[in-house]
Amino acid sequence: MRTKSAPLTNLVAEKHLLGGLLKSETAFWQVSNLLRPDHFSNSIHQQIYSAVRDICTEGKRLSLALVSSRLPEEDDGGKSMPAYLSVLLANSEDGGSPLDYVDGVVETWARRRLIEMAKAIESEALSGSKAAADVIADAAIKISDVSQGSEVQPAKELKEILQRVVGRAGDAYRDEEFVPGFDTGLPSLDEICGRFMPGDLIFVGGSQGDGKSACATQIAMRAAQRVNVLFFQLEMQDEDMGRRLLAAESGLSVSEIEEGAFDFNAFDKMVTAQRKLESSKLFIDDRPRLKMAQIRARSLAMKNSSGLGMMLVDHLRLVQADGKVRDQFERTEYVTGSLKSLAKELKVPVICMAQRTRSSQDREDPMPRVADFFGGGSIEQDADGIVALWRRDLWLKQREPRHSDEKGHDAWLKDIENCRNIIEAISLKRRRGQSLERRRFKWSGQSTRLEEINA
Repeated sequence: MRTKSAPLTNLVAEKHLLGGLLKSETAFWQVSNLLRPDHFSNSIHQQIYSAVRDICTEGKRLSLALVSSRLPEEDDGGKSMPAYLSVLLANSEDGGSPLDYVDGVVETWARRRLIEMAKAIESEALSGSKAAADVIADAAIKISDVSQGSEVQPAKELKEILQRVVGRAGDAYRDEEFVPGFDTGLPSLDEICGRFMPGDLIFVGGSQGDGKSACATQIAMRAAQRVNVLFFQLEMQDEDMGRRLLAAESGLSVSEIEEGAFDFNAFDKMVTAQRKLESSKLFIDDRPRLKMAQIRARSLAMKNSSGLGMMLVDHLRLVQADGKVRDQFERTEYVTGSLKSLAKELKVPVICMAQRTRSSQDREDPMPRVADFFGGGSIEQDADGIVALWRRDLWLKQREPRHSDEKGHDAWLKDIENCRNIIEAISLKRRRGQSLERRRFKWSGQSTRLEEINA
């Protein structure tokens, strides 16, 4: 009978699995994407699997002699390694396919990991060295990692993938309710961005005042009519965001709401807007300086408890790396890569705001480019879509010609008037469509929202 302190092992499954792998390279490739050396409980078994893996990935011919040459001369019991390998091979002859034993090996690995985690959590909770919330967040991440590591799923056959794709396409053709992904609520923006699909990482970039947070919030509120949306607001406090949402819905300005500068009719509009907004499924986390691990833990917890359809982060420069980094470039690269991985893990669109550098606005041609954003290289690498927002009127206001140049000043005033309260959206990257498409929108500064020009 196994005692509580004894390690959980399945040596029978490990031996049959390794014996099957020693037969040929083909057997290894059947399980290569399902198993890691640490899935085995026995240290010699870990070394045998590592040796087989290295030989196969090097493209060499698998043999007992070559495997043995990469291992200690004896196993833990003192038996010669060639003899031990020969026994593994012989015992596997009637044992079936290596795939038959993967579940057993991974199952016991998962149980061992859970026991180790439980002990570590107990130790941290008793020591009081970490806040309870941090212990919980760390535990959620570790449990998720164990869950992923214990998913025994072979590579998918193209036939099965295509059947699902065609089936879902048929559902979407028959009923709009089954169309995958999310629209933005702005038809012109949908034309240049396409729908935001599960697993997508989308960046919305711009300078301060260009409306990137307002645009992302409109997209979030659109999705929150259908699904739970989690918004990590690292720049504003929760009430600041609440005032913006009320202003966008009611037509009052943010300052009027903040200062109470309205009459009874305006107050009634605000209350009506409040009731409408309260029916949305938007959740806001406004804790500052969040680390990537905390964002992952909170979003996974919501996904597993109540469901999650979309996640947003405002904004990229404020997200902290989990460990030490050499500089801002390394931090940004870590964060963008982690956000892309998280989008795939959650199977939801992740939208992140990105700030434009000040120096990029000093060019003669101020139209946004990917390289203009902090972390532009890593953004371009990891993003499925990049949308830049730009207000030419703000750029012009910083470049007023000298009053002595009357002709130039008149032209400047006319130029500002032609683009006043206009936001231009440029699709800088679109993985499933044409890039560098542009659309213009009205900018309502009072209610902080974008509107279709011809609406």
